[in-house]
Amino acid sequence: MQTGGRTAVLASARRWAIPLLAFFAAATPPIALPGGLPSVRAEQLLLPLAILICWPVLRAGWDRWTAVDSALLALAGVTVASLINARLVLGETVLLRDWYELLKPAEYWLLYRLATAQDGVGGRRALRALAAGLAVSAFFAVWQFSGWLRVNDWMTPHLTTGAHLRDLVNAGRAVGLAVNPNYLGFECAGLLALIAGGVFAGGGLPPRAGGWRVAGVVAALLAGGGLAASGS
Repeated sequence: MQTGGRTAVLASARRWAIPLLAFFAAATPPIALPGGLPSVRAEQLLLPLAILICWPVLRAGWDRWTAVDSALLALAGVTVASLINARLVLGETVLLRDWYELLKPAEYWLLYRLATAQDGVGGRRALRALAAGLAVSAFFAVWQFSGWLRVNDWMTPHLTTGAHLRDLVNAGRAVGLAVNPNYLGFECAGLLALIAGGVFAGGGLPPRAGGWRVAGVVAALLAGGGLAASGS
């Protein structure tokens, strides 16, 4: 591949890296690991690749420190303090998997840095991808609530734990792809907020006003249905 072709491919990869992370964060359930290891998510597996692809852009803004950076650093500090307190004060056994909690603030910080490296058009693209992923989760929630094609017999048990599966069967509280109904409620509320904020308004990308309007209506219907299905 010639230099111009490689440059174009890399530019396209940088353009879509953050939107894909945002989509997979909402549209995929956690992936269970054997041996009692913590579950992982698709966006966590893709994050190192996204950092590698976007490294020049990410490095350019490395010296900018914001209130969000400070908040995430404080969250990491509180996590360490709670683990030390559990061991030294409460006498609890701190397992290796407990220290996995420290990776979460690091992940959030990297995602924040990648997101703030986007320009206005890239930011809107990422928000639309996030909204699409949330709509997919809401669709699964409505499907689970309806019980169509006996989805709760062959698919839902792979998407949530026993307690939440019993909630679905006994109380009709769907989980979508969010593992539990409360998280699903947060997701659907977030989707409604994105729609109200004009994420499908059509600005910043090639104009397809009609298509984005239809997408917004469909997403709003799914968000409302998912919120009702969650019982939140």
